[in-house]
Amino acid sequence: MFIKTFLAYINVLFSLISIITLYILKCKYNFNYVNKFLFINIKDISFYNNIYYYLSHIFICFIYGILFGIRNFYLISTKIIIYEILNLMKKNNVYLILLTIFVSIISYYIGTLISNKFYNTVFKLNNKFNIKLNFYKK
Repeated sequence: MFIKTFLAYINVLFSLISIITLYILKCKYNFNYVNKFLFINIKDISFYNNIYYYLSHIFICFIYGILFGIRNFYLISTKIIIYEILNLMKKNNVYLILLTIFVSIISYYIGTLISNKFYNTVFKLNNKFNIKLNFYKK
């Protein structure tokens, strides 16, 4: 599916632009509304206190899995790893970075499984296109 790969590359570009924009808004204009969704509370790193952070990552990566599918798994996984390292770089906590990357990639993979099941049952696509070409000699 060419369109899924094309959308995945657009997503990678959009993610890069959004993280740059987010840092400009956060640093220059002190825009802190999205902090509970995009950043971990470093003072208390428990799962309960950062539930919005983890739920937003699970939900977004799950939607990525449905949209982009298993063919783009390595591309989106690389994007998730780079994005999370850039996002949590200032925290200097390797545990948080690895936990967030793990949760994001697992939720992306679950989304791809549901996407494949949906395409196989609803559209009867098995990712197999049997094209038979017959050449006739005259």
